[in-house]
Amino acid sequence: MNSASNNSSRRVRLIAMRTIWMVLAIVIAAFAIHMIRAGSEPVVDLPAIKRQQSLADQVLASATPLVEAGQYAAALELMQAYVLVEGDDVQVRPLLAETLMYAGDHSAAEKTVDQILLRAPQMAKALWLKGRLVARRAGKNPTTYFAHAAQSPDVSPEILAACGLEMLLGGDVGQAEQTLLRARAAGADDARTLGPLGEIALRKGNYSEAEKLLAAAVETEPDSARLWLMLAQARKQRPADAARALAMVVDGKMPDASDELRAVTALRVAAAYLAAGDRDKARSYLTRAGELGADKKAVDELRSKLDGGASDPEPESAPIE
Repeated sequence: MNSASNNSSRRVRLIAMRTIWMVLAIVIAAFAIHMIRAGSEPVVDLPAIKRQQSLADQVLASATPLVEAGQYAAALELMQAYVLVEGDDVQVRPLLAETLMYAGDHSAAEKTVDQILLRAPQMAKALWLKGRLVARRAGKNPTTYFAHAAQSPDVSPEILAACGLEMLLGGDVGQAEQTLLRARAAGADDARTLGPLGEIALRKGNYSEAEKLLAAAVETEPDSARLWLMLAQARKQRPADAARALAMVVDGKMPDASDELRAVTALRVAAAYLAAGDRDKARSYLTRAGELGADKKAVDELRSKLDGGASDPEPESAPIE
């Protein structure tokens, strides 16, 4: 009986291993075809993958670009076939959990994270993922997981920055600031830390420090409407400078700037330029606001101020909202 059972287990393992290699070959070929059709060079280099040290490395080398391209089904098929064989794996499972989360299967993602933490209870990325998933389902104390992740021996600057942001979103401003400063000192000196630290400075009313941080943040991530809006807030005592920051949201093509946000922001630009005494630019952005579908009553009220010759606030000093 034991011999038959062992033979059966070996057959299952052999079938699963063949599945991994077959899926690996298929997803590499499919992704290469997709990239060629899209007019790009394939990003998966099969000879390079074959030179990787382990099967886990090969799976990750193939799955990662698929995840980055949003091809979650193919990546999941490959990784799930691998963990079926390697039951104690903690190398592929973090990406598997993250991909399940991106694909919207949060229950399976959390189950995978729990499997990791049973085997590696101090893994920083797994703790960070657990915190995000607990927060998503409105579970208790998700910040506990972020705090543990931040103290993990294997924590990276990227995970530190991500934990700091989650702490800030959860309302723990003090711990968020400490964690973000650690991440910045460890090498994550870009928008991932500069933006949240700038937001914290704004909350404290330290506009000078906020401006320095957010000005540096937009240099590393110029397509973030949120960063430009916060920078404008930091410059609110200098309406012309605030207007120039706000105008970046109106004039640019930023992924987090909806048409509605651009319309509202165009009104704010017009009001800021009026506060700065530049009526020509105020009229220009008021026209843009109307074109973008801003509230007609708000547009008419501001136009009335412009056309009625209302006295200007003291240039460069009147704050904006």
